[in-house]
Amino acid sequence: MDMQTGEKRIKSSYALLNKITIIFVFIIAVLLFFSKTIYEYNLPAVTLAYPTEDYIVNTLRAEGTVILDGEVDILSGHDGQIELLVEEGSEVKVGDPLFKVTSDNENIEAQMAALEKNKSTLNVTISKLSNDIAYHNASDISSNEIEPLDLTSNDYKIEKLQKSLESEQKELLDTRRLFDEGALALFVLAEQEAVVQNLEAELQQALLDREKAIENHNKKIEDSNKASDNQLRQNSKAIADLNYQLNSARIERDYIDRQLASLSEQLENSGITEILSEYDGRVTVIMDNAKTGRIINKNTLVLSVLPQYSPATVRFNVSDKMDYMVEGDAVLMSINSRRRRDLPGKITKIYYYNQMVTIEAKFDEVIQFSGGEKIEALFERRSQLYPLVIPNSAVREGGRKYLLYIEQVKTGLGYDYIAREIAINVADRDSNNSYIYWLDERGDGLPIIINSDKAVMPGDKVKIISKGEFQR
Repeated sequence: MDMQTGEKRIKSSYALLNKITIIFVFIIAVLLFFSKTIYEYNLPAVTLAYPTEDYIVNTLRAEGTVILDGEVDILSGHDGQIELLVEEGSEVKVGDPLFKVTSDNENIEAQMAALEKNKSTLNVTISKLSNDIAYHNASDISSNEIEPLDLTSNDYKIEKLQKSLESEQKELLDTRRLFDEGALALFVLAEQEAVVQNLEAELQQALLDREKAIENHNKKIEDSNKASDNQLRQNSKAIADLNYQLNSARIERDYIDRQLASLSEQLENSGITEILSEYDGRVTVIMDNAKTGRIINKNTLVLSVLPQYSPATVRFNVSDKMDYMVEGDAVLMSINSRRRRDLPGKITKIYYYNQMVTIEAKFDEVIQFSGGEKIEALFERRSQLYPLVIPNSAVREGGRKYLLYIEQVKTGLGYDYIAREIAINVADRDSNNSYIYWLDERGDGLPIIINSDKAVMPGDKVKIISKGEFQR
């Protein structure tokens, strides 16, 4: 009976112990969960995105005026010397010659020679930068060779002292016994005790010397590793700087190639070019800088013709840089006085006059105007499809342009997400997005921070608003 009672008590104790263990594990799990939640609460919350294929779209809003009397401006079309074939007030028909432009071949050839020289210099620079990058990539940066620590002499000395001390300690025990029996004098016991004390001091010093040797060796290894890490960082920075210079040089070389192609086309079409009238009408104005014998540039305004009839033309004067607009681009124009909006049209001319960029556009439909009416326009230029486009909010600057990407690091409580820096070059941009080049081959496929609720610096821990985006 007593045995059964004892067994029941033991089982009851085990059951209670299991319950206590389960409650304890549950409490620990809850504490771990809430500690990580509280820890992550103050971390910057970030939004991620990946570079995508997209267009860069530049737009310009401007106000223009309907040209009075329907005059049409005639541009030179070529660089060279002009010869007028009409006068102000001359009546002209479609196909009548208005003026001739004799291209200056020597000037074109001189420009091409200068560009070819610049391109040759750039090719040398590109080749040198490529070699420098290859050299840095091939550099073997490793820890300075540290010789293995040799403790043989220390260990031999310690072992010898330990054996001597053990022997002298036994001798001391015998000496004390004989002294207690009255067989030895006190000075003999004192001498033996001094021998043991000296050996103990020597052994203690030998052990300290061994620890000091290990400490000094570890310090050498630590210093060597720090030096190697510093070398590695310097090498990585040098490669990023060289890549930036290389991409800049390639972009400049591409621009020179486009200039050479344009000049080559001018050279092929050089000689005497005759500009013909496209309208039946009357020559109204001949510009002072376009008199016979003057040297003019391409797209210089030469004269104006008043056609017997032509669609309405709107003239816009803007101060913005207009490299992204070309003749033939679409434009949407609004006539607010008539409550007509977003009427389609096309750019017919772009030229420079009185230090301003002048754009002329025509409506696709025929609209009757009294002249002088104000027109609002939205000009839009769409790029080719670019492979790596990212929101402007992702582009950061600190001496050079860079992005922050996310590195996932496994910890005992799950994962930490660390912001890391990667260098880029911006090749084109509009008000919303940027087309980028990677300056680091690691760039492809990285999740990029495009927004955050707090400032984020390289190396900061962050929390991701949508982790699904990170699993791409």
